[in-house]
Order: sequence, then C-alpha cells, then structure tokens
Amino acid sequence: MQALAFDPESRTFHCTELPVPCPGEKEVLIEVDACGLNPVDAKIGEWCAMVPGMSSTWVPGLDVSGHVVDVGPHTVTWKPGDRVLCHGDMFRPHGGCAEYSIQAGDTLIPHPDLDAETAAASPCAGWTAWRALHDKLRAAEHRSLLIAGGSGGVGGFAIQIAAYLGVDQILATCSAANHDYVRSLGRRM
Repeated sequence: MQALAFDPESRTFHCTELPVPCPGEKEVLIEVDACGLNPVDAKIGEWCAMVPGMSSTWVPGLDVSGHVVDVGPHTVTWKPGDRVLCHGDMFRPHGGCAEYSIQAGDTLIPHPDLDAETAAASPCAGWTAWRALHDKLRAAEHRSLLIAGGSGGVGGFAIQIAAYLGVDQILATCSAANHDYVRSLGRRM
C-alpha cells in the first residue's frame, strides 16, 4: 500500500510502499477514504521520543474516515463493509495517512451521513469541543458562553454544540471576514 510515513531519525515525512497491516485481536483494518490532519500529526517530531519502537514506517493520521475491510478475531461490533469514523491513537503505528489503517475496534463510530472528507475533518476538533463544553464546563447549565476563535475547528464545533445544549447567548471571537460564517453556526435547527 502507499503511505506517508514519518522517520523519527531524520524527523521527516516520506512517501513509501508498505505491506497492508493485519488487524490484531480487537482491531479493525480500515480502507481509508479520507484522513484529517491535526496539530498533533504535524508536531510528531516533538513527541516521537515518547513512543517506544517508532521506526521509519510509522504512519501518522489520527482522524480516519473509511470502511471496514477485515476485523480481528475478538471484534464483534464491526463487519467488512461498515462505514466508520474514528479519532485514532497517536501511539499506534498504522494511522490514516495510508491506503489502509489499523484502529482499535472500540474507538470507531458509525460513519455520519457526510462525505468522507468532511467527516475526516471532524473527530479531533469535534471531540475536543464536546469534552470541553459538555463534560468539563457543563455548558447546558449556563445562560451565556464566550468562545474564543469561533471560526477555527474547535471553536466552530463549540458554537454548534453550545446551541445544541441550549445556551441562550453565545458570544464568539473571529476575524471580520468570518462574521457571517460564525453567526450561522449558532442558529438552532
């Protein structure tokens, strides 16, 4: 398979041919339709020393949109053909910047009714916003909320989640060029 790999020795990315990986006990082999890139993917050179055994065949890419091709022997939730989406684990070597990716079966969700590219741009930013607003801040208990960087990935999701949770007054910062876009995110459906 073709892949974009990271070499921790030279701290560079390179295109390469790798064998298609096989899923382990509770893993799933996904044929990648699209992969979102996040700051953690771009900053791999700063955290690669924390990963034991990282080699020049390490494939980054946390946010994966695709469909299941094969499952490990103890994976019961997914079957070949299922469309899936996930935010992977930066400590796993078979990310989404390749034709195939290995992911833990319990980290996948059913693919939303979106095109692969839009879906792949969602997991990291969406999950970060959800955890901050729902799990940590408990935004549904507040009448108003200020979101800095409303036109960014996490900020854009945060506005939509705040509206979904019923926050009455959502204030957000953004550049003048993004005012209309950011206003549109806070509308309740």
